[in-house]
Parts: sequence; C-alpha cells; structure tokens
Amino acid sequence: MKFSSLSKSALAALLTLVIVFACGWMYQSGSDCRSFAIKPTPDPLPAAKAFLDCIKAGDYDGCSQYIYDCESINFSDPPESAAGAAFKKGLADNFDYAITGKAKKDGVNASVDMQLTCLDLEQVNEAYKQVVTEVAKDDAWLGVEIYSEEYALEAAAKAAEKILEQPEEYVVTRQYTLKLMYSDSRWQVVCDDELYQIILGFPNKQ
Repeated sequence: MKFSSLSKSALAALLTLVIVFACGWMYQSGSDCRSFAIKPTPDPLPAAKAFLDCIKAGDYDGCSQYIYDCESINFSDPPESAAGAAFKKGLADNFDYAITGKAKKDGVNASVDMQLTCLDLEQVNEAYKQVVTEVAKDDAWLGVEIYSEEYALEAAAKAAEKILEQPEEYVVTRQYTLKLMYSDSRWQVVCDDELYQIILGFPNKQ
C-alpha cells in the first residue's frame, strides 16, 4: 500500500498524537496536597528556587508541595505512549531559570523577577507533523495493508526522538515575575495561568 493511499482519518489520528499528549497534562486543584516541613524564613527566595528546581528535575509531585492553596500540577501519571513520555521528559530537560533580581517583600506577599526557559510545544507540534510524515514515508507504511495503531505509536515515538535530538530549535525564554505568599509559616508559590502554561510547554498562551 502506497503512503498516498493512506486513509485521511488514519493520518489525522497519527498527526494529532502530540496534541493529545500535551493537552492531557493539565493542572488541577487538589485537596490531597501533602504537607511538608520547612523552617520558616523571612527570605522567600529559597522557596522559589526549591519550586523551580523541582520543575527542572521533573519532580512535579515535589513542586506541588510549594504551591499555595494546594494547586497541583497533574503530571504524576506517566504517559501511556513512548512519544508522550519523550515529550514529557523533554519539558523537564529543557526547563531552566535565572534569577534576575532580589526578592521583593510586601507584608505576606513577595515577588522574584526571573527568566524562564522552556520547550515550546506549539513549535514542536508543527515540526512533529512534518517529521512524523517523513518517518511514515521512509519507513512505516511499506507493506502495511491496513492502518495499524501499533505502527502509528511507533512512528510517533521515532518522530519525537528525532525532534528532541535538537531541542534548542524549540526552546524559548520569557521574562516572568514569580509571586509568593507567606502562609502557614512558610513562603508558598502563587501559580497563575501564565506560569502554568510555561511549565506545560505553552509559553505563548496567556
């Protein structure tokens, strides 16, 4: 079967896999946040760094402990596919931060100016559509008489691996002011939509 005769519905399913992986990783409010012991400090910077270091390490359970009001990032469950796992790992591997100013305190509120660097999944998705098609042409559909979900997942994984060989092409840096609140005798990060989108790989969505 030639690639050109592949059904439109099958190809569409293959090309949208990365969107499913990305959109499946949403944040949600949780009432089961674990409490953690940290010595109270008048300096909010250690809490900010601890939170960001958890994101950088891909420890999303750990970072939720530093979030005010028990907002948690629902990244605990591993993706079901190899491509999804690769993109999730790519988010953590390409996340970085640089503190650009001193912490500013105003009563129980504080802020820290910084630069956040992350993988842009919107750019990744555009590249993915082209790469996964190339993989299919070069490898996948030769001798395949009917659409195979197993092969689609295999092709998606190969495309993800190829894209992440040069992640610097899809990395962006944004200026951001991290906000914190002093509550329960400790500084906690106040996550807004902008920060969530950056962590999830959508830095251009506000």
